[in-house]
Amino acid sequence: LRFWIAGWGEQIQDVQRAAEEDSRIVCLGTLEHDALFRKYAEADVLLNLRDMSDPALAYHYPSKLLEILVMGKPVITSNTNHTREAYGHICKVIDSIEELGEAVKELMGMTAEERYEYGKRAREWMLANKTWRAQGPAIREYIESEVVRD
Repeated sequence: LRFWIAGWGEQIQDVQRAAEEDSRIVCLGTLEHDALFRKYAEADVLLNLRDMSDPALAYHYPSKLLEILVMGKPVITSNTNHTREAYGHICKVIDSIEELGEAVKELMGMTAEERYEYGKRAREWMLANKTWRAQGPAIREYIESEVVRD
Protein backbone atom coordinates (compact mmCIF):
# COMPACT_ATOMS: atom_id res chain seq x y z
CA LEU A 1 0.00 0.00 0.00
CA ARG A 2 1.04 3.57 -0.65
CA PHE A 3 -0.56 6.64 0.89
CA TRP A 4 -0.54 9.82 -1.16
CA ILE A 5 -1.40 12.77 1.03
CA ALA A 6 -2.44 16.02 -0.62
CA GLY A 7 -3.05 19.32 1.06
CA TRP A 8 -1.33 21.76 3.32
CA GLY A 9 -2.91 21.90 6.74
CA GLU A 10 -1.93 22.05 10.38
CA GLN A 11 -0.43 18.56 10.27
CA ILE A 12 1.82 19.08 7.24
CA GLN A 13 5.01 18.75 9.29
CA ASP A 14 3.82 15.41 10.68
CA VAL A 15 3.02 14.22 7.15
CA GLN A 16 6.40 15.35 5.83
CA ARG A 17 8.20 13.62 8.70
CA ALA A 18 6.22 10.42 8.13
CA ALA A 19 7.06 10.54 4.41
CA GLU A 20 10.76 10.85 5.22
CA GLU A 21 10.58 7.83 7.53
CA ASP A 22 8.37 5.58 5.39
CA SER A 23 8.65 5.33 1.59
CA ARG A 24 5.01 4.16 1.36
CA ILE A 25 3.87 7.65 2.40
CA VAL A 26 4.12 10.37 -0.22
CA CYS A 27 3.48 14.01 0.67
CA LEU A 28 2.09 15.68 -2.45
CA GLY A 29 1.53 19.10 -0.89
CA THR A 30 -1.02 21.38 -2.48
CA LEU A 31 -2.01 20.33 -5.99
CA GLU A 32 -3.75 22.21 -8.77
CA HIS A 33 -7.23 20.87 -9.44
CA ASP A 34 -6.23 18.94 -12.58
CA ALA A 35 -3.28 17.26 -10.84
CA LEU A 36 -5.45 16.38 -7.85
CA PHE A 37 -8.09 14.77 -10.07
CA ARG A 38 -5.38 12.76 -11.88
CA LYS A 39 -4.27 11.41 -8.49
CA TYR A 40 -7.88 10.56 -7.64
CA ALA A 41 -8.07 8.58 -10.89
CA GLU A 42 -4.90 6.64 -10.03
CA ALA A 43 -6.01 5.70 -6.52
CA ASP A 44 -7.74 2.47 -5.48
CA VAL A 45 -9.33 4.04 -2.37
CA LEU A 46 -9.85 7.71 -1.46
CA LEU A 47 -9.56 8.96 2.12
CA ASN A 48 -11.24 11.95 3.75
CA LEU A 49 -9.72 12.00 7.22
CA ARG A 50 -10.11 14.71 9.83
CA ASP A 51 -8.70 15.22 13.33
CA MET A 52 -11.78 14.18 15.27
CA SER A 53 -10.59 15.87 18.46
CA ASP A 54 -11.50 19.26 16.96
CA PRO A 55 -14.91 20.28 18.37
CA ALA A 56 -15.51 22.49 15.32
CA LEU A 57 -16.11 19.34 13.27
CA ALA A 58 -19.59 19.16 14.76
CA TYR A 59 -20.36 21.97 12.29
CA HIS A 60 -18.24 20.74 9.39
CA TYR A 61 -19.79 20.64 5.93
CA PRO A 62 -18.27 17.69 4.06
CA SER A 63 -17.49 19.42 0.75
CA LYS A 64 -14.33 17.36 0.10
CA LEU A 65 -16.30 14.19 0.85
CA LEU A 66 -18.92 15.15 -1.74
CA GLU A 67 -16.14 15.77 -4.27
CA ILE A 68 -14.49 12.39 -3.80
CA LEU A 69 -17.73 10.39 -3.65
CA VAL A 70 -18.43 11.28 -7.28
CA MET A 71 -15.03 9.97 -8.39
CA GLY A 72 -16.29 6.40 -8.62
CA LYS A 73 -13.76 5.06 -6.10
CA PRO A 74 -14.34 3.51 -2.68
CA VAL A 75 -14.13 6.16 0.04
CA ILE A 76 -13.16 6.02 3.71
CA THR A 77 -14.12 9.10 5.71
CA SER A 78 -14.09 10.39 9.26
CA ASN A 79 -17.51 10.64 10.88
CA THR A 80 -17.89 14.42 10.96
CA ASN A 81 -21.22 16.07 11.68
CA HIS A 82 -23.91 13.95 9.99
CA THR A 83 -21.65 11.91 7.71
CA ARG A 84 -22.66 8.43 8.87
CA GLU A 85 -26.37 9.17 8.59
CA ALA A 86 -26.15 10.88 5.22
CA TYR A 87 -23.42 8.92 3.43
CA GLY A 88 -22.70 5.77 5.44
CA HIS A 89 -24.56 3.64 2.92
CA ILE A 90 -22.12 4.56 0.11
CA CYS A 91 -18.76 4.81 1.91
CA LYS A 92 -16.84 3.52 4.92
CA VAL A 93 -17.30 5.87 7.86
CA ILE A 94 -14.82 5.61 10.72
CA ASP A 95 -15.05 7.08 14.19
CA SER A 96 -11.36 6.80 15.07
CA ILE A 97 -8.01 6.48 13.38
CA GLU A 98 -7.76 2.97 14.81
CA GLU A 99 -10.61 1.93 12.49
CA LEU A 100 -8.73 3.14 9.41
CA GLY A 101 -6.62 -0.02 9.07
CA GLU A 102 -9.69 -2.24 9.25
CA ALA A 103 -11.49 -0.22 6.59
CA VAL A 104 -8.44 -0.23 4.28
CA LYS A 105 -8.02 -4.00 4.71
CA GLU A 106 -11.70 -4.57 3.95
CA LEU A 107 -11.64 -2.51 0.75
CA MET A 108 -8.27 -3.82 -0.44
CA GLY A 109 -9.50 -7.35 0.26
CA MET A 110 -12.05 -6.83 -2.51
CA THR A 111 -11.26 -7.63 -6.09
CA ALA A 112 -10.63 -4.69 -8.41
CA GLU A 113 -14.08 -5.33 -9.93
CA GLU A 114 -15.76 -5.28 -6.50
CA ARG A 115 -14.01 -1.99 -5.62
CA TYR A 116 -15.08 -0.58 -8.98
CA GLU A 117 -18.72 -1.54 -8.35
CA TYR A 118 -18.60 -0.12 -4.80
CA GLY A 119 -17.29 3.22 -6.06
CA LYS A 120 -19.67 3.22 -9.01
CA ARG A 121 -22.70 2.81 -6.72
CA ALA A 122 -21.56 5.80 -4.66
CA ARG A 123 -21.05 7.93 -7.78
CA GLU A 124 -24.45 6.98 -9.18
CA TRP A 125 -26.18 7.76 -5.87
CA MET A 126 -24.43 11.14 -5.61
CA LEU A 127 -25.34 12.10 -9.17
CA ALA A 128 -28.98 11.09 -8.60
CA ASN A 129 -29.34 12.79 -5.21
CA LYS A 130 -26.75 15.52 -4.61
CA THR A 131 -26.64 17.65 -7.74
CA TRP A 132 -28.18 21.12 -7.91
CA ARG A 133 -30.98 19.70 -10.04
CA ALA A 134 -31.75 17.06 -7.41
CA GLN A 135 -31.29 19.34 -4.39
CA GLY A 136 -32.85 22.49 -5.83
CA PRO A 137 -36.52 21.61 -5.28
CA ALA A 138 -35.90 20.62 -1.65
CA ILE A 139 -33.97 23.83 -0.99
CA ARG A 140 -36.70 25.90 -2.62
CA GLU A 141 -39.40 24.13 -0.58
CA TYR A 142 -37.45 24.76 2.63
CA ILE A 143 -36.94 28.44 1.85
CA GLU A 144 -40.58 28.94 0.92
CA SER A 145 -41.89 27.14 4.00
CA GLU A 146 -39.41 28.28 6.65
CA VAL A 147 -37.81 31.51 5.48
CA VAL A 148 -40.30 33.30 3.27
CA ARG A 149 -43.63 32.96 4.98
CA ASP A 150 -46.73 34.70 3.64
